Amino acid sequence: MPVDEKQLMRRWFQEVWNEGKAETIHELLAPDAVAIGQLEDRKELRGAADFVPFVKTLRSAFPDVKMTVEDILPSAALAADERCPRNGMIGTLG
Repeated sequence: MPVDEKQLMRRWFQEVWNEGKAETIHELLAPDAVAIGQLEDRKELRGAADFVPFVKTLRSAFPDVKMTVEDILPSAALAADERCPRNGMIGTLG
């Protein structure tokens, strides 16, 4: 069964960012995934072990964050997205 990249991206932002579901990170993020640029020092985040605490920290600083996916451009190799975060900061970051 082919993967629907658009649905997958929407699920990621809804469940991970809007709902804070760590289990979705473990389910959808590849174990060898590397994210670069999310941290101030450009340190790499590797797999769910690094990404889950990053999401928890960000969501604790911005507990009312809501990501709205405006558009998705899927391809066989990757899916890019345009998103619009809406939030207010009430906690500390870091």
